[in-house]
Amino acid sequence: MRIIYFFSVVVLLGYSLPALAEIGTITSLTGKVQIRTNKAEIKVVEVGTSVHMNDMIKVRTESSTTILMNDQSIFTVGPKSTLVFDDFLYDEINQKLRVRIIDGSLTYDSPNLTVKSDREFIYRNNTLVIRGTEFAAKFSLQSQIILLEGIIEVKNGKSGILLDKPMQSVKFGSNKISDLFLVSH
Repeated sequence: MRIIYFFSVVVLLGYSLPALAEIGTITSLTGKVQIRTNKAEIKVVEVGTSVHMNDMIKVRTESSTTILMNDQSIFTVGPKSTLVFDDFLYDEINQKLRVRIIDGSLTYDSPNLTVKSDREFIYRNNTLVIRGTEFAAKFSLQSQIILLEGIIEVKNGKSGILLDKPMQSVKFGSNKISDLFLVSH
């Protein structure tokens, strides 16, 4: 009986290590990009490097990278940017993503491939709730997001604003979200 219990625990532990699972791949880069793993190991990135859950991506000055996620969403991360993939799940029913943005700029393009799509980008007190979306954003003390396609809800505490038409934009900071405005082409 103890042997069965021991093997059951080993099997369950083997399946409960999602932090080790590959969630994406670096498909292009210029300059210097590093990954800090959840074990605090620093990896120098090259095309083909795997991205795993809980990895921190650090894009240096005059550098950029593109990450193709397993759900076919694409991150293009600009210079002086840092982000952490806190959660990722993709299967035939669910699409879940949690990305913590420390600073920088990025574009994101994602097809809405599943029935249950739950994607959030978190920057300080702000949460961007994504639904089948393509956007460009700069994250700093005075952040700005521009919706290119889809729907984004920008939330700051109890207040929020919905962007649902292409080229709509808001600026947001630690305490407030601006009124909605259109960006000209």
